[in-house]
Amino acid sequence: MNICYATDDNFCMQTGVSMLSLMSHTDPAALVFHLLDAGISEENYRKLATLAESGKARLVRYNVIPFLEKVRRTGQKNWGDVPTHATWARLFLPEILPDSVTRVLYLDGDIVADAGFDEFYRLDLDGRILAGAEDCISQQHKRYLGLDDEEPYMNAGVLLFDLAAWRACYDPDWVEFCLSGREPFPMADQDVVNLMFRNQILPLPLKYNYSVWFRALDLAALRRLLQSPNLCRYTRDEIRDCAQNAVFIHYNTCSLLVRPWYKNATDPAAPVWKRWYAASPWGQQPLPPEPPRLSAAEQKDRRLYQRAGKFGFPLLHTAKCFFNSLCQHS
Repeated sequence: MNICYATDDNFCMQTGVSMLSLMSHTDPAALVFHLLDAGISEENYRKLATLAESGKARLVRYNVIPFLEKVRRTGQKNWGDVPTHATWARLFLPEILPDSVTRVLYLDGDIVADAGFDEFYRLDLDGRILAGAEDCISQQHKRYLGLDDEEPYMNAGVLLFDLAAWRACYDPDWVEFCLSGREPFPMADQDVVNLMFRNQILPLPLKYNYSVWFRALDLAALRRLLQSPNLCRYTRDEIRDCAQNAVFIHYNTCSLLVRPWYKNATDPAAPVWKRWYAASPWGQQPLPPEPPRLSAAEQKDRRLYQRAGKFGFPLLHTAKCFFNSLCQHS
């Protein structure tokens, strides 16, 4: 099984924890980790290599900085709590990976496996180029991208690619015609994934990418806050079932919760990540507190969420927005 990560030093530890979780849920000797190196020190690379070798998995390293420079020159934004262009590298996979790799599972480094995934890796893509799970995104953002309200918008953290099918239509000059002269995409390369592969993405059950906003808030609350009645096709029962039966847990950014690699973590699924962290080469290092990163408005929302909880927060947040709107027009 070909597994791909893109990282620099800023997210190397999280990537190693993810690798360890995968090796614990399948035969590690069957895994080939393809590491898209966006700036990894030799010390960190040795840790990742030792981790892979400990389970008899293979680790193959690719320098993707020249590809990322193409993106930087267009002015497109970097991404994440520690901003980086690293994840843009996944859009160059047909050029980066050898032709012998015809299928690859791309994972963000903030994902851990919590169940076996062998069957998922062999999924029939039904003629599509890739498979992905839906994300929480506003109707306004869909319209900004030119997507219809009913169209799914996919989270790019777990993407299963048919590389052979992608190579058949891949244009190595895509940066020029897709990014040059265009305003930065608000969601960076995730927006581009959704536009580039429009109508070519097989929707996945949420258990294959159980992302953080589905843990933070109830489905009805998410639809109300994002003003998106067509937010996703997942049911409330499916979302609740993921709390116990997710295959991949995604610890992506959520302003309401603290991610698990900080000592003041508040993500409900943080204990799962911390279990793998404790077994990793980094596990003896104490976790730091979350650094200041939230805007003033996000800080207020987090305090409100901490006081009101996942069910009370949406009502109070809606009331607050309504009150602020009245004040602005008075």
